[in-house]
Amino acid sequence: MSRSPRSRANAHRPLACGRAQARGFTLIELMVGLLISLICTLAMMAAFAGFEGQKRTTTSGNDAQQNGSYSLFQLERQIRSAGSGLTQGNRYNLWGCAITAYSASTQRLPLGSSVTLPAPFDSWPAATRAVP
Repeated sequence: MSRSPRSRANAHRPLACGRAQARGFTLIELMVGLLISLICTLAMMAAFAGFEGQKRTTTSGNDAQQNGSYSLFQLERQIRSAGSGLTQGNRYNLWGCAITAYSASTQRLPLGSSVTLPAPFDSWPAATRAVP
C-alpha cells in the first residue's frame, strides 16, 4: 500500500535532490563577507589612529600651555615678593637681621646714624634691617 519509503508526515513534501535541499553559506559567500568585514575594520582602525594622533597633539599642546601658565604664576609670585624682606629701619618696629656689607675691608652697611643718603633716598633710614 505504501508507494514510497517515506512516512505519511512527509508525504506532502516532494523529494529534493542535490543542492536544492542544502542549507547554509557557500565558501564564496563566506569569503566575500570576510573581505567586506576586513575592509570595514581597516577603515575604522585608520580613523581611530587619526583621531588618536590628533588627541595626543591637542593634549600635549594643552599640557605645554598649563606648564607655561604655572611657570608664569610662580615667576610673578617671586617677583611680587622679591623685596618683601626689607623693612625701613625702626619705622615699623619690626625685628630683623642687620644688613652688613664690606668692600675692601671698609664697612659700607650699616650706615652710621649721622650719615644721610642723597636724594631721592634721603628719607630712607640708614639702619636698614631685613626680616627673615
